[in-house]
Amino acid sequence: MAAIEHLLTAAVYCRAYEMDLKRGINRFRWIEYSFSATMMILLIAFYNGITAPQHHR
Repeated sequence: MAAIEHLLTAAVYCRAYEMDLKRGINRFRWIEYSFSATMMILLIAFYNGITAPQHHR
């Protein structure tokens, strides 16, 4: 995932990335992080045997 994000940032969104860095932000890092963190949480849950959310009443 990170490699795809780096490739897109370097090849397609280079100008927007550089403008963001001049303003002191890096939205592409946060976009990539939102996907990779979600995937990591799901994989950890699956590895621990959690396959569906449990609704307790």
